[in-house]
Amino acid sequence: MEEEERGEIIDEVLEEWLKRRGEVERSSILALEVNTSPSIFSQFLKSRLPLPLPLPLSLLTDHCTIKGTSSKSDWLKGLPIALNLIGTNLKLPTSLLKDILNSLRMDKQWEWGLQVYMEWVERGRGVSSGNVVSVCAGLAESRRTEEIKVIVKEATNKYKNDQEFVKSVYFGAITKCHLHSLSTTSDYLYSLGVKQGSLPWVIKEYNDEEVTFDLHGFNIGLAGCGVRVGLREVFREGWGGGRRVRIITGRGANSRVKEEPVLRSKVMDMLIEDVYPPIVSWSEVGNIGVLVLEEKGVKEWVEWEREMKGRLFRKAGGILGNVEERLKSSIKNKKNE
Repeated sequence: MEEEERGEIIDEVLEEWLKRRGEVERSSILALEVNTSPSIFSQFLKSRLPLPLPLPLSLLTDHCTIKGTSSKSDWLKGLPIALNLIGTNLKLPTSLLKDILNSLRMDKQWEWGLQVYMEWVERGRGVSSGNVVSVCAGLAESRRTEEIKVIVKEATNKYKNDQEFVKSVYFGAITKCHLHSLSTTSDYLYSLGVKQGSLPWVIKEYNDEEVTFDLHGFNIGLAGCGVRVGLREVFREGWGGGRRVRIITGRGANSRVKEEPVLRSKVMDMLIEDVYPPIVSWSEVGNIGVLVLEEKGVKEWVEWEREMKGRLFRKAGGILGNVEERLKSSIKNKKNE
C-alpha cells in the first residue's frame, strides 16, 4: 500500500473513531490485536460494529510518523486528532507522545511540541524520561532556556522517588543543552541535580593547596558543566592565593577507540572555547588520565567571574535605586496636590 493511501485510511479511521467515541465507551468492546492493519480496521468502521478501545497502538504510531515526515499541511491535519486523543479519558502509551514530539521537532514545530507535552501533563498522564528529554531537545534547538528549566524541575520533582527516571532526565536535558552551547542552562541543571542527590558531585578532594575533580561516570555534556560549577564553588570567595587544580578524566579504557581518553580532549576544548578568559590545561606528568590547569588562567578566570558578578549586582542596585527615587517623587507630588 502506498504511503499516501495508507495515510488517508488512517485519517479516516481516526476521525470516525473520534466521532463514535461515546458509542464505544457504552458498548461492548471488540478485541483486536495491536498490529491490526488500517485496511482491516476500516472494514469494522463500515460495518458499524463497536470499535475497539483503546485504538490499536500501531495505528497511532503510523499516523504520527506519516504526518511528521510529510508536508506541513499534513501534520497540521493530524495535530488536532492527536490533541483530541490526549483530551480523552483513554489510556494512551508514552510511546505515542514520544512519536508526536519527535515528528513535530523534525518539522521544527517547537511551539506545537511544547503545547502537546503540556496538554498531556495537564491531563494527568504519565510521562517517560524520554518524553521530557524530547521536548527539551526541541526547546534547546529554539534556545528557550527558561521553559527547559521549568519542565525539568517539575518532572524531576514529580518523579523524585524514581531515581533512574530523574537521573535520565538530567543527563538527557544537559546533553541537549550542551549540543546547542547553552552552558548557563546546563550549569543550572547540573547544580539542581546535585542538590537533589541525583547527579554526582565533581569535587573528589579539596584542601588549601590542591583540589581534584573526578569525571568518572560523566558524559561529555555533564563533564563541562561539572568543571565550571566546581571551579565556581572552589573559588567563590576569590583567588585567595589559589590552589592547584587537577581533573581526573580517565584513560579512555571504556571509549570506543581503545585507550583514547575522549573526555580529556573535550574538557581541554571546553576550557578554551566555553570559558572566558580561557584556561590552558595539560596532562599530568606520567598520568595521561589527569589534567592540570594553568594557575594563571584559573586566577584570571576567577577575577573575571567576580567582576561580572559585581557588575550584575551594581546594575540591579541601580535599577532598584531608580525605582525607589521614582516612588519617593510620586509620593511627594501627591502630598503637594
